[in-house]
Amino acid sequence: MSARTTGPRVVYSFEYRDTLVRFAISEYRGRVYLDIRSFWQPSPDKPWQPTKEGFRHNIEVLDDWKTGLAALEAAVDGIDTRCVRDDAA
Repeated sequence: MSARTTGPRVVYSFEYRDTLVRFAISEYRGRVYLDIRSFWQPSPDKPWQPTKEGFRHNIEVLDDWKTGLAALEAAVDGIDTRCVRDDAA
């Protein structure tokens, strides 16, 4: 990667409903960052566009991300996610 800035290198992506979720590595001013960002597509013939939804962190927090994801996975193990509702009172 260059010393100043490099575009993201996508390492994984998936589509969920009408959203593309992209995992990438990028570099800016000599620092390496981890990115998770949502994208939307204005129409099928147009390219995906980034949304404000997502986050970027220094690569130093990768182990913390993995620990957090493992904790989420353990927490939802056995939960019937079909019953989880956002508007539950």
